[in-house]
Parts: sequence; structure tokens; C-alpha cells
Amino acid sequence: YNEEHGIVPHSVRKDVRDIIEIAKKDDKPERRMTRAQKEEYIAQLTSEMRKAADRLDFETAASLRDKIAKLQGKKDKF
Repeated sequence: YNEEHGIVPHSVRKDVRDIIEIAKKDDKPERRMTRAQKEEYIAQLTSEMRKAADRLDFETAASLRDKIAKLQGKKDKF
């Protein structure tokens, strides 16, 4: 099928800078939040996680999932 349609399979390429950007954004604002603010922040992160998954940006979605779990007090990492 690929040869017939001129398709050449290739790996996903992502710059290291993109990954570093994700790591830098983790600035720990949750330490100063009230319970209501934390719940709102979790809802916002959940929305962002779903949007990232819809865009097939699974690395970002997984990072957000881990951050949500940490905010919810879950010690297990997925």
C-alpha cells in the first residue's frame, strides 16, 4: 500500500527544546493555593490534558496527567 501510494514511513521527530519547555513550566504554584483554587487548577489541567490527547500530543498529556495525580495527592506515578 505504501509503495503504491508513495508513502515513506518515518519516526515522529520532536526537538529536545520542546521537551525542555514542558519541564520548565512546572513552577509549583500549588503550594500557595486554597482548596477551591487547587480544584479549579486541576479542572483546568484536565481540560488541557484532554486537548493535548485530542491533538495526539501524548507526551504533554502524560505530563499533565502526572501533575494532576500529584496535585490530588496520589503517590503512584503512572
